[in-house]
Formats: sequence, structure tokens, C-alpha cells
Amino acid sequence: MRRVQEYVEVHLGEGIDLSMLAGVAGISVHHFARQFKQSVGVTPHVYLTQKRVERAQKMLVQTNLSLAEIAIAVGFFDQGHLARHFHYMLGTTPREFRRSQR
Repeated sequence: MRRVQEYVEVHLGEGIDLSMLAGVAGISVHHFARQFKQSVGVTPHVYLTQKRVERAQKMLVQTNLSLAEIAIAVGFFDQGHLARHFHYMLGTTPREFRRSQR
């Protein structure tokens, strides 16, 4: 799992799919998905989304990049995609979060 988590941290802004992560772990996709959820407590997709939102939070505070640039940099399709997940997970929008940190 440590290798998978390190891979996610390094490649977060890229397209990451289940088969890639299973390959990093060296096991089948089905076995990986089961083991990952059992070990981490969430599915690989939810884990990736959480990590992307966490990285977006850091970037919102530490950079002056636009929301669209941050969304792409952390691996979301566009600003709206980031905003939906950000709001769902944190209860606030990226813009409101940024304003509250200043």
C-alpha cells in the first residue's frame, strides 16, 4: 500500500486508473480493489478524489493560481469538477475556502 500511496502522491495530477494502481501493487485489479478498500477504508476512486481535494486546498492557500489551473493541476477535468467534489467533501466552495484563508 505504501508504494501505491507514494505513486498517487507523485502522479496525482495525471490520469490514474485502477489498473495502474493494481500494477504498482503487483496484484490483479479485482484483488487490489478489495484489498485497498479493506486497508484504507474507502475505494481507490474515493481515495484519489480525497487526495486531489487535499492538494487543491494546499494550492489555494499557497499559490495565486486560478481555480481552473488548480483543478487541472490536481487531476480534475475542470473547475466545476473540482468545485463539486470540494463542496461535497468540505461543505464550502474552493473560492470561499481561499477567501477564508486570507
